[in-house]
Amino acid sequence: MRRFYVYKRSSSGFYYAEILDPRTGTRIAFRSTGKRDRTAAVLIANQWTEKGLPEKESAPRPIEEVADAGSILRSMHSAQLSTQDALRIVSELRARGLIAFDARAQSGPASEPFGAWLCAFWKYDGTYIRERLAHGQRATKRHCQDMEGRAHEIEALLPAGLALGEVKRSHLVDLGLTLKAKGLAPATINKDLSAATTALRWAAANEIIPNDPTRGLRGFSGVRRVRGILEPAEVKALFSATWTDERSRVACLVAMTTGARLGEVLALRREDIGEDRLFIRHSYSIRDGLKTTKTGEAREVPLLPPVRSALLALEATSKHPASSERFVFAGNAPDSPLDANRILLGMRKALVSMNGKEWDDEEARKKVLAEYSARGIDFHSWRHWYATNMADRLDARTVQKATGHKTEAMLEHYADHELEGDLARLGVAAGEAFGRLIAS
Repeated sequence: MRRFYVYKRSSSGFYYAEILDPRTGTRIAFRSTGKRDRTAAVLIANQWTEKGLPEKESAPRPIEEVADAGSILRSMHSAQLSTQDALRIVSELRARGLIAFDARAQSGPASEPFGAWLCAFWKYDGTYIRERLAHGQRATKRHCQDMEGRAHEIEALLPAGLALGEVKRSHLVDLGLTLKAKGLAPATINKDLSAATTALRWAAANEIIPNDPTRGLRGFSGVRRVRGILEPAEVKALFSATWTDERSRVACLVAMTTGARLGEVLALRREDIGEDRLFIRHSYSIRDGLKTTKTGEAREVPLLPPVRSALLALEATSKHPASSERFVFAGNAPDSPLDANRILLGMRKALVSMNGKEWDDEEARKKVLAEYSARGIDFHSWRHWYATNMADRLDARTVQKATGHKTEAMLEHYADHELEGDLARLGVAAGEAFGRLIAS
């Protein structure tokens, strides 16, 4: 196949070379050789086909490369390109270092205001959550509502008119610094930022935006608030104090002696109370209802006789029809347990009573509760209490089976306070640790 033609332009007297694609025969370049002699022009054209076409700011390009680029351009002229196609092209050019500007789609999701798009992203019925659920990943309504709330906070801090496709790393850096200036804890800032970074990474992976602006973004670190636990003497005094709500007392007993989370305690049903063990199969939240545990796995923990008796006595007071699926901590409706706030309120009242103060004495009450808050003590402290006491008596692997922690590092975080075989050992250790504290 012929590689080029040479023509003389009568107006200038110079010979021009028409370079052809050796694979298709189509013209890919038409340039002046700068020669008025035909033989000299042919030599120049032949040199171009062998060594490449000269470029103004780079070395000569092989004919095949020039032909490929021409083919791409011709395809773009004739192809029906969508917004997604355009962004993919821009992304590829950016990845090759050929362009440095940020592209913004004139239509489609990338052109939407970033704040509004972000809030919609975290809707439970949105594409991202449906995708997670379809792949068997966990996504609770409570988590989505929390992240949507964070998204609304972010929306108020964004530059006016900022579109999704315009978001840069600098915008996220400024957002983090703004949150820090508000005095938020590092962990809170990171959680707020994750509402944006998770969404942006998904948008980049799904080619909604041309690049991922979260690359290289640094998180915030610092001293985080430490969860505290009560001293043994305080625990004994607490369970010897007057409780205005038996449901709260029993819930604290269960959490203290099994390490169960509040949602797991509320989710307990009659069928979960064994002879010598408690079956922790579910958790409960007002937004999601009855669901799996935080790790998605059920577990068994030793159940001390006094705690078992208290659970059965409480379950028997339910006003709902008897059933193996009847909630131990009964609520107003048979399909939902007690409101978690009732448990928390009962525990606070008992702490105030333990200190010899009256709940109706607002000044004294606030002072007592403020002291416990400063120590980082709340209902979840029982989980830390359990892990701490068990870690002093048993190996980490055995304790992990009871607490449901996925990693030993997380267990160590819970247990790091100053203070069938494995199940049997847990039962003995629990009896030694808690028996004298809850004896009637």
